[in-house]
Amino acid sequence: MKLSRFIVSVAAAMALLAGFAVEARTAADFFVSAPDEVLPLVPQSTRLDMLDYFSSGLSTTSPNATRGRARIMLNEPAKLQAELSRDSNIQIALFPAERDTVVAVIETVLTPVADSSVSFYDTSWNLLALTMPSLKPIDFVPESLRKEASRAELPDVVFGRIDFNPETGYLTVNNTTAGYYAEQDRPDGLALMSTSIQYALRGNRLRKVANTSDK
Repeated sequence: MKLSRFIVSVAAAMALLAGFAVEARTAADFFVSAPDEVLPLVPQSTRLDMLDYFSSGLSTTSPNATRGRARIMLNEPAKLQAELSRDSNIQIALFPAERDTVVAVIETVLTPVADSSVSFYDTSWNLLALTMPSLKPIDFVPESLRKEASRAELPDVVFGRIDFNPETGYLTVNNTTAGYYAEQDRPDGLALMSTSIQYALRGNRLRKVANTSDK
């Protein structure tokens, strides 16, 4: 009887430890485990090299699939950021969710100005239906300035660089639209637009938290 209780106790402890191991998965773990179709520029062996270099404090870069260079810039438990080429970078961001962690892959292209897209996955790398809202220039205008914006010329397009903040769990869309225009061609409505919009994951949707501005 005592032996049976001991076996049950050991089994329970192992199950508990296994649960902790799952909870302890980091952004770096998902960076390595991502399917090649998610990160086609850097195969898994290259990603492992990149992590080794970063962990060793080296600035060494790794070759990507198009003969460019790649390296990790930041490695935190809930966020990993890496340059994949001269003109692109990615973030792996982990969102605690009600039932499971949501893994966001934020891809930013740096030409003509920084502009990002996001894909969301579960922990088995199944693509989720969750998407970022499709933004228009007017979305960056605070409600208090919408009347004034109706009389102004707003940009035809909007560009935004997305960044994840692990402390708040927010996705921030930083407005980079101004960089698309030459100084003399900038529409007057640019001055009414916020510098960023913040979103939080609420249930199975991303909801706007606030418009922010340093004007």
